[in-house]
Amino acid sequence: MQAIDLSRATGDWQGEQFATENLGIVFWALSRYEEARACHEKNLALARKVGNRRGEASASGNLGIVLWALGRFEEARAHCEAQLAMATEVGHLHGVLNATTNLGLVLSDLGQNENALAHHERALALACDIGDRRVECLATGNVGLVLLELGRYEDGRAHHERAITLARENGHRYGEMIANGNLGNAFVALGRFEDALVHQERHLALAREIGHRHGQAIALIGLGHLNLSCGDLIRARGELDTARVLCIEMGTRWLQGCALQELAQVDARGGDDGAAECLYREALVLFREAGFLRGVCKTIVALGGLLGDQGRVEEARSSLAEGRILARQMAFATEAVLASARMALLPGGDVAEAVADFVAQESRLDYVSKMEVRFLLWKATGDWSHFEAAHQLLIYLRDHAPPEYRESMIERVPLYRDIQAAWEAQGR
Repeated sequence: MQAIDLSRATGDWQGEQFATENLGIVFWALSRYEEARACHEKNLALARKVGNRRGEASASGNLGIVLWALGRFEEARAHCEAQLAMATEVGHLHGVLNATTNLGLVLSDLGQNENALAHHERALALACDIGDRRVECLATGNVGLVLLELGRYEDGRAHHERAITLARENGHRYGEMIANGNLGNAFVALGRFEDALVHQERHLALAREIGHRHGQAIALIGLGHLNLSCGDLIRARGELDTARVLCIEMGTRWLQGCALQELAQVDARGGDDGAAECLYREALVLFREAGFLRGVCKTIVALGGLLGDQGRVEEARSSLAEGRILARQMAFATEAVLASARMALLPGGDVAEAVADFVAQESRLDYVSKMEVRFLLWKATGDWSHFEAAHQLLIYLRDHAPPEYRESMIERVPLYRDIQAAWEAQGR
């Protein structure tokens, strides 16, 4: 702050711009996003005032990534695109690399995963050409993250393992933090909960070590989801409540929506459907406000399932139909298939369409979703192959859960319990 005041007092616009940019970067590192935003907006105005195109590109990128963290995705996209155009114009290769990375992150959260993947692959190639190993680490992880979104879980896992190796080789604690969280998510999708727990806990430990509150919130949401999947509602609620408070403090309303969405599942599994519905609807408001379409779609489909379980057939049908339309538009395979399977069990549901959707997208489903859809399709069709596959997936999940949950998780998670009960009722 003193550097800014001194530069301003002496009319040193370039010095003021430099100091303002650095202060914004510090606020970003502290997850104080609104203060970072104010600094980068000021920095952008200063760069334009003195005609510093390279500085304007940098300021646009810094502002864009802060707006991304705040969930203001369309505004973030505009600034990242401006950064890329200006960095290309002035021939600043590192600026092009940074802009390409930032734009890939924004596009992914806007649901444009194929476009995001192209940007991250370009960023990875640029990082390798430049020889920047730290950026190569982050770019490798970003490619892996989009591969997970596209349902290419083994490819994503391999990229995240590579990112961890690069981060450790270069002493890049921030990169190692992110890569561990992403690898944990890959293992969750692959049904390997024990492996996931190791990396999610490492993610949280590193986030706390470097004081990264945003990373802590994401890690806690990931751990909450994982413990929920293992049937530990008490631990899941504690982690998710802590994450929600962090999100409120940071002003990251879209990430707060992610915590609320998981908390809704905690309430639903605990038998409080009314509380769960309220939390789903609150999360939906936050996601729509941010334009976070993955969150919107996932929440609408989950809400439709909850309404269906309550016998509110027409409300459930409407919610699931809306979610399926959006999922198909955005190529969100898991949500599209789940919506079709849940609709198939409603009166007048189209069973053939649900089966066709599953056959077309099976390879892109995570293990838990695949198990649920198989179970629903067995109930809708009576086809034993679906039920047998669902039970096999259940046993796989149990056998790959953390040891402390292997004896209890089937009984503690309603979906798992229903599958096992039906299996035993068939004399198996």
